[in-house]
Amino acid sequence: MEERSCIMMLHVQTPGFREALTKHWQCFPVAHSAVPVHLMAKPFLADTFEPPVKKAAFPRMYQALTSTPQKREMWLHRAIGKYLRGLKETGFEPWGKTSLNVPRFHS
Repeated sequence: MEERSCIMMLHVQTPGFREALTKHWQCFPVAHSAVPVHLMAKPFLADTFEPPVKKAAFPRMYQALTSTPQKREMWLHRAIGKYLRGLKETGFEPWGKTSLNVPRFHS
């Protein structure tokens, strides 16, 4: 079921989101990546996500929590960046000693 939800979420994402996710999943096994399938099935990545606050009562908070394609893409870049920094801190270098070829993601 999660795989189907993940596939449904991908078509509403920006091309930059899909490209970054594809590159990340090519470098790391999906189950052990920054964005495993079960995370892709979360409602905040859906185009129809409704924030948990009322627009009339908290307009600024509602606007901040509203999901947009650009916010979802920035979320993905942050998640991948945190994952790569965590790997670096543990000393794991999937690209060998010369990490100059590490894909750069905005964080």
